[in-house]
Amino acid sequence: MSRTKLLLLPICVALTLSALACDRRKAIDEYNQGVGYTQAGQYPRAIVAFQRALELRPEFPEASNSLGYVFNRLERYDEAIGHFLAAAEAEKYKERHLAYLNLAAAYSNNSQYDDAASALSESIRIEATADAHYALAQVYAVQEKTDRAIASLREAFAIDAERRDAVGADGMFDRIREEPQFRSFLGEARQ
Repeated sequence: MSRTKLLLLPICVALTLSALACDRRKAIDEYNQGVGYTQAGQYPRAIVAFQRALELRPEFPEASNSLGYVFNRLERYDEAIGHFLAAAEAEKYKERHLAYLNLAAAYSNNSQYDDAASALSESIRIEATADAHYALAQVYAVQEKTDRAIASLREAFAIDAERRDAVGADGMFDRIREEPQFRSFLGEARQ
């Protein structure tokens, strides 16, 4: 009888590992379906697919980030923020800087500008990109923090000089557009 128990233990472990691998595969399949639904603009279906992926694999930052994206598109900002936070806090997530960038967008859309600036600073700390610096400049501009907006734009332009062309038509800078130092900066940037 004791021999039977010993033989069953490896079989049980193998079955458990097999079930975990199966759940992981199903979670990835659900995630991929969610991506397809998102690309097709079928957001209710995307939500269901991403939620199923997260039920099967609770620590799945790609699914959390994607679900946050859908909620952000639907202007359900509090839900978006929760999912972006889950993705951003996942240490093993290779795209954490993007999760923080997305988190900042949701905060900004929800008029939580200080939180947006903090999320963008964290994105930049992880991986400095022109997108993150430019978004931080936008947040500062909305808050009428002209000097900080200019400093962030300088960083964005140092990474991607073509960003200069976008500022002129970007309504996010309307609050500081007539500020003398901002006008002077734009003049310098065009040269």
